[in-house]
Amino acid sequence: MPEDSSLTEFTEMADDQSQASPEDETDQQSTDAVGDTLTVTFTWSGDGGYCAECKETVARRWTSAGQLVCTDCKEW
Repeated sequence: MPEDSSLTEFTEMADDQSQASPEDETDQQSTDAVGDTLTVTFTWSGDGGYCAECKETVARRWTSAGQLVCTDCKEW
């Protein structure tokens, strides 16, 4: 049966990891963020929102040709 680890072992490991250069972390974050864009394809509103095509108030709208439309107006 293995021995239990002491808490000092974990704090020593954390100290070793925290000594990494902050510049290294910043460079990695900026590299990951380049080129990442989000595209909204769906929206939900409890109060409802207007469909750009039929002008009905609906809770769920999808993106179609850059506008938010209801399920019935969405070209699938």
